[in-house]
Amino acid sequence: MKFNALLPAIAISIAAMTTIPPAATAQAQGVQTARAENSRKTDALKTRIVTVQARVAEGRRSGKVTRTRAARLTRQVSLLQESMTHLKRKQGFVSAAELASYNGTLGEVDVALDSYGVPRSYGNDGLVAPNGAQ
Repeated sequence: MKFNALLPAIAISIAAMTTIPPAATAQAQGVQTARAENSRKTDALKTRIVTVQARVAEGRRSGKVTRTRAARLTRQVSLLQESMTHLKRKQGFVSAAELASYNGTLGEVDVALDSYGVPRSYGNDGLVAPNGAQ
């Protein structure tokens, strides 16, 4: 058999091996969607960290949180932030389980601040919730 006669068969074989199957394409799109969602959740956590840090500072300024308690809460949030930054640099992302853990820790800090009587913000409008409101 001549090489010219084998050329179409070789070309078809190569094309079959290099074509991405539809399942692989769907999987790649799913990975991209998951990465985008993870990125949004990471950004939301960063915003929440800033909010909690501001709330600790406000509790300290208002005298509702002692210096020692404020230092402990600030340290807890700072360690969380450092850990998140470290993981992001090491892995390139922060996993969903880690994000959930960090959110849980921030929830504990929020509950502690609630117990000290530090008001929560209503959101981006800058209004402060009255005592007891959440």
